[in-house]
Amino acid sequence: EWIRRNSFQRPAMWLGPKGSLSSLHVDHTNRGNLAYQVLGRKRWHLFPPRNWPFMYGKKVGVVVWSSLIDPSTYDGDRVAELPLFKLSLPESIDINVEAGEMLYNPDGWWHVVYNTEASLMLNFWLKASVPVLPPSATES
Repeated sequence: EWIRRNSFQRPAMWLGPKGSLSSLHVDHTNRGNLAYQVLGRKRWHLFPPRNWPFMYGKKVGVVVWSSLIDPSTYDGDRVAELPLFKLSLPESIDINVEAGEMLYNPDGWWHVVYNTEASLMLNFWLKASVPVLPPSATES
């Protein structure tokens, strides 16, 4: 048992109709997120933390949101307005998450989440004080 129950913040429940999305952002006050897809399907578009300089982020509350809401709309005027964002695209990852599956979204990864079907998801953020790896994995 390397993650104790009290290692998690309170869970959150996310409901969304087909075609809705959670715009591009990074959760920066925790050590990652376990996202369990209860019903429906989601597509996660993830960007590694080293792409932070290309995200045009702005902090609002406990979340840093990108000026680009939806990367799939990045063309034409958006390219001229946010030219560095294109440098993040080669390293981005698309992952489909089906009902009954869980995704670990690591600390510092930017993400936009699309509901490709009507969807219900539960997520569990690891508290910032929790190590991501068990102590034996970090010992030399």
